[in-house]
Amino acid sequence: MHTKLEASVSAFCIPSHAPRVLRPYSITTFRVLVKSPLGRLGKFEVKQRALPERDWLEALGQALDRVALFPEVTAIQDKRKLEYEFNVSWLDENIFDQSRWGCQEWLQSSVMDTVASLNGANYSEDFRSELKANIKTHLADRLSSIMQELEPLSMELSSTTGVFRCALYNYLQDEDPQIRLARQQALQSFPFLVDRILLNSYHDVRKAIDTRIALAPVLASRFNISVALLRRLNKFSFVEINDRIGKHLNNPETLWPLFSNIPLEKVPNNAEQWAGFKSLIRRIYDLTQLPVKTPLNRSILDQCLTNDYARRLFTGQRWRDTQIALESLLAAWAQISRYVLRGKHSHTEADLKATGLQIALIEKLGLPTLAKLACHWDDAYLQAERICDASLSNVKTGTWPTILKEPIKLGSLVVHPMATARALAIEGKKMDNCVSSYAYSCQRGQCQIWSLRDDEGKSVANLRTYVAELDDLKKAIRIVELKAPKNKEPSQEAIESSELLLEVIKQHPEELEQYLVWQAKTERFSMAQLSEEQYVRPVLIAMKNIMSNQFDLTALFTEMLGEGEDLARLEVAAV
Repeated sequence: MHTKLEASVSAFCIPSHAPRVLRPYSITTFRVLVKSPLGRLGKFEVKQRALPERDWLEALGQALDRVALFPEVTAIQDKRKLEYEFNVSWLDENIFDQSRWGCQEWLQSSVMDTVASLNGANYSEDFRSELKANIKTHLADRLSSIMQELEPLSMELSSTTGVFRCALYNYLQDEDPQIRLARQQALQSFPFLVDRILLNSYHDVRKAIDTRIALAPVLASRFNISVALLRRLNKFSFVEINDRIGKHLNNPETLWPLFSNIPLEKVPNNAEQWAGFKSLIRRIYDLTQLPVKTPLNRSILDQCLTNDYARRLFTGQRWRDTQIALESLLAAWAQISRYVLRGKHSHTEADLKATGLQIALIEKLGLPTLAKLACHWDDAYLQAERICDASLSNVKTGTWPTILKEPIKLGSLVVHPMATARALAIEGKKMDNCVSSYAYSCQRGQCQIWSLRDDEGKSVANLRTYVAELDDLKKAIRIVELKAPKNKEPSQEAIESSELLLEVIKQHPEELEQYLVWQAKTERFSMAQLSEEQYVRPVLIAMKNIMSNQFDLTALFTEMLGEGEDLARLEVAAV
Protein backbone atom coordinates (compact mmCIF):
# COMPACT_ATOMS: atom_id res chain seq x y z
CA MET A 1 0.00 0.00 0.00
CA HIS A 2 1.39 3.42 -0.98
CA THR A 3 -0.74 6.20 0.51
CA LYS A 4 -0.50 9.98 0.32
CA LEU A 5 -1.83 11.39 3.59
CA GLU A 6 -2.69 14.85 4.79
CA ALA A 7 -0.05 17.15 6.28
CA SER A 8 2.44 15.96 3.63
CA VAL A 9 2.81 12.53 5.20
CA SER A 10 3.43 9.60 2.82
CA ALA A 11 3.51 5.94 3.81
CA PHE A 12 4.26 2.62 2.16
CA CYS A 13 3.25 -0.66 3.84
CA ILE A 14 3.88 -4.28 2.93
CA PRO A 15 3.20 -7.43 4.96
CA SER A 16 6.32 -9.46 5.64
CA HIS A 17 4.32 -12.69 5.16
CA ALA A 18 1.54 -13.71 2.80
CA PRO A 19 -1.96 -13.39 4.24
CA ARG A 20 -3.34 -16.46 5.93
CA VAL A 21 -6.54 -17.30 4.14
CA LEU A 22 -7.58 -19.88 6.70
CA ARG A 23 -6.95 -17.32 9.49
CA PRO A 24 -7.83 -13.98 7.93
CA TYR A 25 -7.84 -12.12 11.26
CA SER A 26 -4.47 -13.38 12.55
CA ILE A 27 -1.78 -10.87 13.47
CA THR A 28 0.48 -9.97 10.56
CA THR A 29 3.87 -8.26 10.62
CA PHE A 30 3.99 -5.16 8.40
CA ARG A 31 6.98 -3.15 7.31
CA VAL A 32 6.14 0.54 7.04
CA LEU A 33 8.05 3.39 5.38
CA VAL A 34 6.90 6.85 6.48
CA LYS A 35 7.84 10.27 5.11
CA SER A 36 7.20 13.05 7.63
CA PRO A 37 5.99 16.63 6.96
CA LEU A 38 9.61 17.85 7.18
CA GLY A 39 10.65 15.24 4.65
CA ARG A 40 12.30 12.86 7.11
CA LEU A 41 12.16 9.13 6.48
CA GLY A 42 11.61 6.30 8.92
CA LYS A 43 11.16 2.56 8.49
CA PHE A 44 9.27 0.58 11.10
CA GLU A 45 8.00 -2.88 11.81
CA VAL A 46 4.51 -3.21 13.31
CA LYS A 47 2.32 -6.19 14.14
CA GLN A 48 -1.41 -5.70 13.48
CA ARG A 49 -4.43 -7.67 12.26
CA ALA A 50 -4.89 -5.41 9.23
CA LEU A 51 -3.12 -2.69 7.30
CA PRO A 52 -2.32 0.37 9.45
CA GLU A 53 -5.01 3.04 9.30
CA ARG A 54 -4.56 6.51 7.83
CA ASP A 55 -4.82 8.39 11.13
CA TRP A 56 -2.26 6.12 12.76
CA LEU A 57 0.19 6.59 9.86
CA GLU A 58 -0.26 10.35 9.91
CA ALA A 59 0.40 10.51 13.66
CA LEU A 60 3.50 8.34 13.20
CA GLY A 61 4.84 10.70 10.52
CA GLN A 62 4.32 13.76 12.71
CA ALA A 63 5.99 12.02 15.67
CA LEU A 64 8.98 11.25 13.42
CA ASP A 65 9.67 14.99 13.11
CA ARG A 66 9.90 15.28 16.90
CA VAL A 67 12.73 12.72 17.18
CA ALA A 68 16.06 14.43 17.89
CA LEU A 69 18.92 13.65 15.53
CA PHE A 70 21.65 14.34 18.12
CA PRO A 71 23.15 14.08 20.61
CA GLU A 72 23.15 10.32 20.30
CA VAL A 73 21.76 9.67 23.79
CA THR A 74 18.79 11.98 23.21
CA ALA A 75 18.17 10.49 19.78
CA ILE A 76 18.06 6.97 21.21
CA GLN A 77 15.71 8.07 23.98
CA ASP A 78 13.34 9.72 21.48
CA LYS A 79 13.36 6.63 19.29
CA ARG A 80 12.54 4.38 22.24
CA LYS A 81 9.71 6.75 23.22
CA LEU A 82 8.24 6.62 19.70
CA GLU A 83 8.49 2.82 19.65
CA TYR A 84 6.65 2.60 22.93
CA GLU A 85 3.93 5.10 21.93
CA PHE A 86 3.10 3.44 18.59
CA ASN A 87 4.08 -0.14 19.48
CA VAL A 88 6.56 -0.37 16.59
CA SER A 89 10.19 -1.39 16.08
CA TRP A 90 12.48 1.20 14.47
CA LEU A 91 14.52 -0.35 11.62
CA ASP A 92 17.89 1.36 11.05
CA GLU A 93 18.67 -0.09 7.63
CA ASN A 94 18.91 0.77 3.96
CA ILE A 95 15.25 1.42 3.12
CA PHE A 96 15.78 1.07 -0.63
CA ASP A 97 17.35 -2.38 -0.40
CA GLN A 98 14.57 -4.70 -1.62
CA SER A 99 16.02 -7.66 0.28
CA ARG A 100 15.27 -5.76 3.51
CA TRP A 101 11.54 -5.66 2.84
CA GLY A 102 10.79 -9.30 3.58
CA CYS A 103 9.78 -10.26 0.06
CA GLN A 104 11.61 -13.54 0.37
CA GLU A 105 9.68 -14.34 3.53
CA TRP A 106 6.47 -13.35 1.72
CA LEU A 107 7.23 -15.52 -1.29
CA GLN A 108 8.27 -18.48 0.87
CA SER A 109 4.98 -18.45 2.81
CA SER A 110 2.14 -20.87 2.17
CA VAL A 111 -0.18 -18.51 0.26
CA MET A 112 -0.35 -20.63 -2.89
CA ASP A 113 -0.83 -23.89 -1.04
CA THR A 114 -3.48 -22.36 1.21
CA VAL A 115 -5.51 -20.95 -1.66
CA ALA A 116 -5.17 -24.18 -3.60
CA SER A 117 -6.53 -26.26 -0.73
CA LEU A 118 -9.52 -23.96 -0.29
CA ASN A 119 -10.51 -24.00 -3.94
CA GLY A 120 -9.75 -27.64 -4.46
CA ALA A 121 -7.51 -26.83 -7.40
CA ASN A 122 -3.81 -27.06 -8.10
CA TYR A 123 -2.07 -23.90 -9.26
CA SER A 124 0.62 -24.34 -11.88
CA GLU A 125 4.21 -23.30 -11.57
CA ASP A 126 3.58 -20.63 -14.17
CA PHE A 127 1.07 -18.98 -11.89
CA ARG A 128 3.51 -19.10 -8.98
CA SER A 129 6.29 -17.54 -11.04
CA GLU A 130 3.94 -14.84 -12.34
CA LEU A 131 2.81 -14.02 -8.80
CA LYS A 132 6.42 -13.74 -7.57
CA ALA A 133 7.33 -11.47 -10.47
CA ASN A 134 4.33 -9.24 -9.79
CA ILE A 135 5.29 -8.90 -6.14
CA LYS A 136 8.86 -7.90 -7.00
CA THR A 137 7.67 -5.45 -9.63
CA HIS A 138 5.14 -3.90 -7.27
CA LEU A 139 7.81 -3.42 -4.57
CA ALA A 140 10.29 -1.95 -7.04
CA ASP A 141 7.69 0.47 -8.43
CA ARG A 142 6.64 1.65 -4.98
CA LEU A 143 10.23 2.22 -3.80
CA SER A 144 11.04 4.01 -7.06
CA SER A 145 8.06 6.33 -6.68
CA ILE A 146 9.16 7.17 -3.13
CA MET A 147 12.70 7.94 -4.31
CA GLN A 148 11.28 10.36 -6.89
CA GLU A 149 9.55 12.26 -4.09
CA LEU A 150 12.83 12.83 -2.20
CA GLU A 151 14.92 15.98 -2.46
CA PRO A 152 17.44 15.11 -5.26
CA LEU A 153 20.62 16.69 -3.84
CA SER A 154 20.02 15.28 -0.35
CA MET A 155 19.34 11.90 -1.91
CA GLU A 156 22.63 12.07 -3.84
CA LEU A 157 24.68 13.12 -0.80
CA SER A 158 23.11 10.37 1.31
CA SER A 159 24.02 7.67 -1.22
CA THR A 160 27.68 8.48 -1.94
CA THR A 161 28.86 4.96 -1.08
CA GLY A 162 26.03 3.23 -2.94
CA VAL A 163 24.04 2.72 0.27
CA PHE A 164 21.25 5.08 1.21
CA ARG A 165 21.79 6.45 4.73
CA CYS A 166 18.48 7.44 6.14
CA ALA A 167 19.92 9.27 9.18
CA LEU A 168 22.09 11.48 6.97
CA TYR A 169 19.17 12.25 4.67
CA ASN A 170 17.06 13.26 7.68
CA TYR A 171 19.86 15.57 8.88
CA LEU A 172 19.81 17.35 5.51
CA GLN A 173 16.08 18.07 5.87
CA ASP A 174 15.10 21.18 7.78
CA GLU A 175 12.09 23.49 7.71
CA ASP A 176 14.46 26.46 7.20
CA PRO A 177 15.52 26.34 3.52
CA GLN A 178 18.69 28.34 4.24
CA ILE A 179 19.87 25.81 6.85
CA ARG A 180 19.01 22.98 4.47
CA LEU A 181 21.05 24.64 1.72
CA ALA A 182 23.98 25.31 4.09
CA ARG A 183 24.09 21.66 5.13
CA GLN A 184 24.06 20.46 1.54
CA GLN A 185 26.81 22.88 0.52
CA ALA A 186 28.98 21.85 3.48
CA LEU A 187 28.85 18.18 2.50
CA GLN A 188 29.53 19.06 -1.13
CA SER A 189 32.56 21.19 -0.22
CA PHE A 190 34.00 18.74 2.32
CA PRO A 191 33.02 15.19 1.28
CA PHE A 192 34.66 13.61 4.34
CA LEU A 193 31.87 15.13 6.45
CA VAL A 194 29.40 12.70 4.88
CA ASP A 195 30.78 9.96 7.15
CA ARG A 196 31.36 12.13 10.21
CA ILE A 197 28.85 14.97 10.47
CA LEU A 198 26.44 12.93 12.63
CA LEU A 199 29.10 12.01 15.20
CA ASN A 200 28.68 13.52 18.66
CA SER A 201 32.17 15.03 18.49
CA TYR A 202 31.17 17.11 15.44
CA HIS A 203 28.58 19.20 17.28
CA ASP A 204 30.72 22.33 16.84
CA VAL A 205 30.92 21.73 13.08
CA ARG A 206 27.15 21.28 12.83
CA LYS A 207 26.65 24.50 14.80
CA ALA A 208 29.03 26.37 12.47
CA ILE A 209 27.13 25.10 9.43
CA ASP A 210 23.69 26.07 10.76
CA THR A 211 24.87 29.54 11.81
CA ARG A 212 26.60 30.04 8.42
CA ILE A 213 30.06 30.57 9.93
CA ALA A 214 32.98 30.06 7.51
CA LEU A 215 33.54 26.31 7.75
CA ALA A 216 37.15 25.97 6.52
CA PRO A 217 38.73 27.82 9.52
CA VAL A 218 36.58 25.82 11.94
CA LEU A 219 37.74 22.50 10.44
CA ALA A 220 41.37 23.67 10.21
CA SER A 221 41.33 24.59 13.89
CA ARG A 222 39.75 21.24 14.72
CA PHE A 223 42.60 19.30 13.09
CA ASN A 224 45.30 21.82 14.11
CA ILE A 225 46.34 22.47 10.52
CA SER A 226 46.29 25.49 8.21
CA VAL A 227 43.34 26.27 5.95
CA ALA A 228 45.56 25.83 2.88
CA LEU A 229 46.60 22.37 4.08
CA LEU A 230 42.98 21.50 4.82
CA ARG A 231 41.92 22.37 1.27
CA ARG A 232 44.72 20.27 -0.20
CA LEU A 233 44.05 17.23 1.95
CA ASN A 234 40.30 17.51 1.32
CA LYS A 235 40.88 16.72 -2.34
CA PHE A 236 42.20 13.20 -1.72
CA SER A 237 40.84 9.96 -0.32
CA PHE A 238 42.21 8.73 2.96
CA VAL A 239 45.06 6.25 3.23
CA GLU A 240 43.90 2.81 4.30
CA ILE A 241 46.63 1.09 6.30
CA ASN A 242 46.53 -0.81 9.58
CA ASP A 243 48.46 0.29 12.61
CA ARG A 244 49.31 -1.84 15.65
CA ILE A 245 45.89 -1.61 17.29
CA GLY A 246 43.92 -2.37 14.14
CA LYS A 247 42.75 1.16 13.36
CA HIS A 248 42.88 2.71 9.91
CA LEU A 249 44.24 5.99 8.67
CA ASN A 250 41.05 6.51 6.69
CA ASN A 251 39.84 9.30 8.92
CA PRO A 252 41.00 12.92 9.17
CA GLU A 253 41.45 12.78 12.96
CA THR A 254 44.40 10.42 12.53
CA LEU A 255 45.74 11.32 9.11
CA TRP A 256 45.62 15.09 8.79
CA PRO A 257 47.46 16.05 12.00
CA LEU A 258 50.44 14.05 10.68
CA PHE A 259 51.11 16.93 8.28
CA SER A 260 50.76 19.76 10.81
CA ASN A 261 54.55 20.34 10.94
CA ILE A 262 55.16 19.76 7.23
CA PRO A 263 55.59 22.57 4.65
CA LEU A 264 52.67 22.65 2.23
CA GLU A 265 54.84 21.85 -0.77
CA LYS A 266 55.99 18.61 0.91
CA VAL A 267 52.45 17.28 1.41
CA PRO A 268 51.41 14.55 -1.10
CA ASN A 269 49.53 16.16 -3.98
CA ASN A 270 48.79 13.34 -6.43
CA ALA A 271 48.01 9.63 -6.48
CA GLU A 272 51.66 8.63 -6.94
CA GLN A 273 52.82 10.70 -3.98
CA TRP A 274 50.04 9.28 -1.79
CA ALA A 275 51.11 5.76 -2.76
CA GLY A 276 54.65 6.63 -1.68
CA PHE A 277 53.34 8.04 1.60
CA LYS A 278 51.44 4.83 2.22
CA SER A 279 54.63 2.80 1.70
CA LEU A 280 56.54 5.15 4.00
CA ILE A 281 53.97 4.71 6.79
CA ARG A 282 54.27 0.92 6.53
CA ARG A 283 58.04 1.03 6.85
CA ILE A 284 58.00 3.37 9.83
CA TYR A 285 55.62 0.94 11.51
CA ASP A 286 57.94 -1.96 10.61
CA LEU A 287 60.76 -0.10 12.35
CA THR A 288 59.02 0.86 15.60
CA GLN A 289 56.03 -1.53 15.80
CA LEU A 290 54.03 1.41 17.17
CA PRO A 291 50.90 3.18 15.88
CA VAL A 292 51.77 5.89 13.40
CA LYS A 293 50.27 8.66 15.55
CA THR A 294 52.68 8.06 18.47
CA PRO A 295 55.23 10.85 19.10
CA LEU A 296 58.18 8.64 18.07
CA ASN A 297 56.66 7.80 14.70
CA ARG A 298 55.58 11.40 14.20
CA SER A 299 59.18 12.52 14.69
CA ILE A 300 60.45 9.98 12.13
CA LEU A 301 57.67 10.88 9.68
CA ASP A 302 58.39 14.60 9.96
CA GLN A 303 62.02 14.05 9.04
CA CYS A 304 61.15 11.72 6.15
CA LEU A 305 58.69 14.23 4.69
CA THR A 306 61.05 17.21 5.03
CA ASN A 307 64.41 15.53 4.32
CA ASP A 308 64.78 13.77 0.98
CA TYR A 309 67.80 11.74 2.13
CA ALA A 310 65.95 10.52 5.22
CA ARG A 311 63.01 9.53 3.04
CA ARG A 312 65.27 7.55 0.69
CA LEU A 313 66.53 5.58 3.69
CA PHE A 314 63.01 4.23 4.17
CA THR A 315 62.10 3.78 0.52
CA GLY A 316 65.42 2.57 -0.89
CA GLN A 317 66.30 -0.95 -1.96
CA ARG A 318 68.55 -1.49 1.08
CA TRP A 319 65.72 -0.66 3.48
CA ARG A 320 65.79 -4.05 5.20
CA ASP A 321 69.44 -3.65 6.23
CA THR A 322 68.78 -0.07 7.35
CA GLN A 323 65.75 -1.18 9.34
CA ILE A 324 67.66 -3.85 11.27
CA ALA A 325 70.54 -1.48 12.06
CA LEU A 326 68.24 1.36 13.20
CA GLU A 327 66.14 -1.02 15.28
CA SER A 328 69.25 -2.16 17.17
CA LEU A 329 70.57 1.36 17.72
CA LEU A 330 67.24 2.83 18.88
CA ALA A 331 66.62 -0.16 21.17
CA ALA A 332 70.09 0.29 22.70
CA TRP A 333 69.48 3.99 23.21
CA ALA A 334 66.15 3.24 24.92
CA GLN A 335 67.84 0.65 27.16
CA ILE A 336 70.49 3.13 28.28
CA SER A 337 67.87 5.85 28.76
CA ARG A 338 65.68 3.64 30.94
CA TYR A 339 68.68 2.61 33.02
CA VAL A 340 69.70 6.22 33.63
CA LEU A 341 66.15 7.42 34.35
CA ARG A 342 65.33 4.64 36.79
CA GLY A 343 67.79 6.23 39.18
CA LYS A 344 65.15 8.86 40.00
CA HIS A 345 61.88 7.74 38.40
CA SER A 346 59.52 4.79 38.58
CA HIS A 347 59.76 2.19 35.83
CA THR A 348 56.62 3.52 34.12
CA GLU A 349 57.85 7.12 34.18
CA ALA A 350 61.29 6.01 33.00
CA ASP A 351 59.80 4.12 30.05
CA LEU A 352 57.79 7.17 28.97
CA LYS A 353 60.77 9.49 29.30
CA ALA A 354 62.96 7.00 27.42
CA THR A 355 60.67 7.34 24.40
CA GLY A 356 61.08 11.10 24.69
CA LEU A 357 64.86 10.65 24.63
CA GLN A 358 64.56 8.54 21.47
CA ILE A 359 62.71 11.42 19.85
CA ALA A 360 65.31 13.89 21.13
CA LEU A 361 68.11 11.76 19.65
CA ILE A 362 66.40 11.59 16.25
CA GLU A 363 65.85 15.35 16.23
CA LYS A 364 69.37 16.10 17.49
CA LEU A 365 71.36 13.87 15.16
CA GLY A 366 68.90 13.38 12.30
CA LEU A 367 67.96 10.10 10.64
CA PRO A 368 70.79 10.18 8.04
CA THR A 369 73.45 10.51 10.76
CA LEU A 370 71.76 7.84 12.90
CA ALA A 371 71.66 5.47 9.95
CA LYS A 372 75.42 5.90 9.43
CA LEU A 373 76.11 5.25 13.11
CA ALA A 374 73.79 2.26 13.10
CA CYS A 375 75.86 0.59 10.37
CA HIS A 376 78.69 0.20 12.91
CA TRP A 377 76.50 -0.85 15.84
CA ASP A 378 76.81 -4.64 15.65
CA ASP A 379 80.61 -4.60 15.52
CA ALA A 380 80.82 -2.04 18.32
CA TYR A 381 78.52 -4.04 20.57
CA LEU A 382 80.32 -7.35 20.02
CA GLN A 383 83.62 -5.72 20.89
CA ALA A 384 82.15 -4.12 24.03
CA GLU A 385 80.56 -7.40 25.08
CA ARG A 386 83.90 -9.16 24.85
CA ILE A 387 85.47 -6.44 26.99
CA CYS A 388 82.80 -6.62 29.65
CA ASP A 389 82.39 -10.40 29.49
CA ALA A 390 78.79 -9.89 30.66
CA SER A 391 78.13 -13.62 30.82
CA LEU A 392 80.48 -13.84 33.85
CA SER A 393 79.03 -10.90 35.76
CA ASN A 394 79.67 -10.80 39.49
CA VAL A 395 76.01 -10.54 40.28
CA LYS A 396 75.04 -13.64 38.28
CA THR A 397 77.79 -15.80 39.82
CA GLY A 398 77.43 -14.44 43.37
CA THR A 399 80.87 -12.89 43.63
CA TRP A 400 82.14 -9.55 44.87
CA PRO A 401 85.47 -7.72 45.09
CA THR A 402 87.56 -7.88 48.25
CA ILE A 403 89.85 -5.35 49.88
CA LEU A 404 92.83 -7.71 49.72
CA LYS A 405 93.00 -9.79 46.59
CA GLU A 406 95.17 -12.64 47.91
CA PRO A 407 95.50 -14.54 51.24
CA ILE A 408 98.08 -13.07 53.60
CA LYS A 409 99.85 -14.56 56.61
CA LEU A 410 99.43 -12.44 59.69
CA GLY A 411 100.96 -13.75 62.87
CA SER A 412 100.54 -17.50 63.12
CA LEU A 413 97.44 -17.64 60.89
CA VAL A 414 96.70 -17.07 57.18
CA VAL A 415 93.83 -14.64 56.48
CA HIS A 416 91.73 -15.54 53.42
CA PRO A 417 89.26 -12.97 51.98
CA MET A 418 85.90 -14.58 51.17
CA ALA A 419 84.87 -13.47 47.63
CA THR A 420 82.02 -15.80 46.60
CA ALA A 421 78.74 -17.09 47.96
CA ARG A 422 79.93 -20.64 47.33
CA ALA A 423 83.05 -20.06 49.44
CA LEU A 424 80.87 -18.78 52.28
CA ALA A 425 78.61 -21.83 52.06
CA ILE A 426 81.60 -24.19 52.31
CA GLU A 427 83.07 -22.16 55.16
CA GLY A 428 79.75 -22.25 57.04
CA LYS A 429 79.65 -26.05 56.90
CA LYS A 430 83.24 -26.37 58.12
CA MET A 431 82.76 -23.88 60.95
CA ASP A 432 79.21 -25.00 61.79
CA ASN A 433 77.95 -21.43 61.82
CA CYS A 434 75.74 -19.06 59.81
CA VAL A 435 78.48 -17.24 57.91
CA SER A 436 76.87 -18.21 54.56
CA SER A 437 73.88 -15.96 55.39
CA TYR A 438 76.11 -12.91 54.88
CA ALA A 439 76.46 -13.48 51.13
CA TYR A 440 73.88 -10.81 50.27
CA SER A 441 75.49 -8.27 52.64
CA CYS A 442 78.87 -8.94 51.07
CA GLN A 443 77.41 -8.42 47.58
CA ARG A 444 76.05 -5.08 48.75
CA GLY A 445 79.37 -4.07 50.34
CA GLN A 446 77.77 -3.89 53.80
CA CYS A 447 80.36 -6.19 55.37
CA GLN A 448 83.43 -8.31 54.61
CA ILE A 449 84.05 -11.91 55.69
CA TRP A 450 87.53 -13.32 56.34
CA SER A 451 88.59 -16.89 57.09
CA LEU A 452 91.51 -17.32 59.50
CA ARG A 453 93.28 -20.61 58.91
CA ASP A 454 96.32 -22.42 60.29
CA ASP A 455 99.29 -23.60 58.23
CA GLU A 456 97.44 -26.80 57.31
CA GLY A 457 94.50 -24.84 55.87
CA LYS A 458 92.07 -25.61 58.67
CA SER A 459 89.67 -22.78 59.54
CA VAL A 460 90.05 -21.68 63.13
CA ALA A 461 87.99 -18.47 63.11
CA ASN A 462 85.74 -16.25 60.97
CA LEU A 463 86.10 -12.50 61.02
CA ARG A 464 83.36 -10.04 59.96
CA THR A 465 84.36 -6.43 59.33
CA TYR A 466 82.64 -3.30 58.05
CA VAL A 467 83.55 0.14 56.73
CA ALA A 468 83.31 2.75 59.44
CA GLU A 469 83.26 6.54 59.00
CA LEU A 470 85.57 8.34 61.41
CA ASP A 471 85.12 11.77 62.95
CA ASP A 472 87.30 13.36 60.28
CA LEU A 473 85.00 11.82 57.61
CA LYS A 474 87.70 9.39 56.64
CA LYS A 475 86.79 5.73 56.39
CA ALA A 476 88.45 2.71 57.97
CA ILE A 477 87.81 -1.00 58.49
CA ARG A 478 86.48 -2.05 61.89
CA ILE A 479 85.75 -5.48 63.40
CA VAL A 480 82.14 -6.51 64.00
CA GLU A 481 82.69 -9.98 65.35
CA LEU A 482 85.29 -12.77 65.52
CA LYS A 483 84.09 -16.30 66.18
CA ALA A 484 85.67 -19.74 66.46
CA PRO A 485 83.86 -22.92 65.20
CA LYS A 486 80.28 -23.25 66.48
CA ASN A 487 80.37 -19.53 67.34
CA LYS A 488 82.69 -20.09 70.30
CA GLU A 489 85.15 -17.51 71.57
CA PRO A 490 88.24 -17.14 69.35
CA SER A 491 91.80 -17.98 70.35
CA GLN A 492 94.40 -15.35 71.15
CA GLU A 493 96.17 -16.12 67.86
CA ALA A 494 92.98 -15.29 65.95
CA ILE A 495 92.56 -12.02 67.83
CA GLU A 496 96.15 -11.01 67.09
CA SER A 497 95.83 -11.86 63.37
CA SER A 498 92.61 -9.82 63.11
CA GLU A 499 94.26 -6.77 64.60
CA LEU A 500 97.21 -7.17 62.24
CA LEU A 501 94.74 -7.30 59.30
CA LEU A 502 93.41 -3.85 60.21
CA GLU A 503 96.95 -2.48 60.27
CA VAL A 504 97.78 -3.99 56.87
CA ILE A 505 94.65 -2.48 55.30
CA LYS A 506 95.51 0.88 56.87
CA GLN A 507 98.97 0.69 55.31
CA HIS A 508 97.49 0.04 51.83
CA PRO A 509 94.94 2.87 51.36
CA GLU A 510 94.86 2.48 47.57
CA GLU A 511 93.33 -1.00 47.87
CA LEU A 512 90.79 0.24 50.39
CA GLU A 513 89.93 3.16 48.10
CA GLN A 514 89.17 0.83 45.17
CA TYR A 515 86.88 -1.16 47.39
CA LEU A 516 85.14 2.00 48.64
CA VAL A 517 84.44 3.12 45.06
CA TRP A 518 82.78 -0.20 44.34
CA GLN A 519 80.91 -0.09 47.64
CA ALA A 520 79.54 3.42 46.99
CA LYS A 521 78.18 2.29 43.64
CA THR A 522 76.77 -0.93 45.07
CA GLU A 523 75.02 0.63 48.04
CA ARG A 524 73.26 3.12 45.80
CA PHE A 525 71.43 0.50 43.76
CA SER A 526 69.37 -2.60 44.42
CA MET A 527 70.60 -6.03 43.35
CA ALA A 528 68.15 -5.97 40.46
CA GLN A 529 69.67 -2.67 39.33
CA LEU A 530 73.17 -4.06 39.70
CA SER A 531 72.20 -7.03 37.58
CA GLU A 532 70.73 -4.65 35.01
CA GLU A 533 73.97 -2.68 34.98
CA GLN A 534 75.93 -5.74 33.90
CA TYR A 535 73.87 -5.88 30.70
CA VAL A 536 73.65 -2.14 30.14
CA ARG A 537 77.39 -1.64 30.45
CA PRO A 538 78.40 -3.23 27.11
CA VAL A 539 75.55 -1.38 25.39
CA LEU A 540 76.75 1.88 26.92
CA ILE A 541 80.38 1.28 25.98
CA ALA A 542 79.36 0.43 22.40
CA MET A 543 77.22 3.58 22.20
CA LYS A 544 80.08 5.73 23.47
CA ASN A 545 82.43 4.21 20.92
CA ILE A 546 80.26 4.80 17.86
CA MET A 547 79.37 8.33 18.99
CA SER A 548 82.86 9.32 20.06
CA ASN A 549 83.41 11.31 16.87
CA GLN A 550 79.99 12.97 17.07
CA PHE A 551 79.04 13.77 20.68
CA ASP A 552 80.12 13.23 24.25
CA LEU A 553 77.47 10.84 25.54
CA THR A 554 77.24 12.30 29.05
CA ALA A 555 76.99 15.82 27.67
CA LEU A 556 74.32 14.66 25.23
CA PHE A 557 72.23 13.14 28.02
CA THR A 558 72.74 16.26 30.14
CA GLU A 559 71.47 18.43 27.30
CA MET A 560 68.44 16.22 26.65
CA LEU A 561 67.45 15.63 30.26
CA GLY A 562 67.94 19.19 31.43
CA GLU A 563 68.71 20.23 34.96
CA GLY A 564 67.87 18.11 37.97
CA GLU A 565 68.51 14.65 36.57
CA ASP A 566 71.08 12.41 38.26
CA LEU A 567 73.57 11.04 35.75
CA ALA A 568 75.54 9.09 38.36
CA ARG A 569 74.19 5.81 37.01
CA LEU A 570 75.47 6.67 33.56
CA GLU A 571 78.88 7.63 34.87
CA VAL A 572 79.18 4.58 37.14
CA ALA A 573 78.11 2.08 34.48
CA ALA A 574 80.61 3.54 32.05
CA VAL A 575 83.53 2.77 34.37
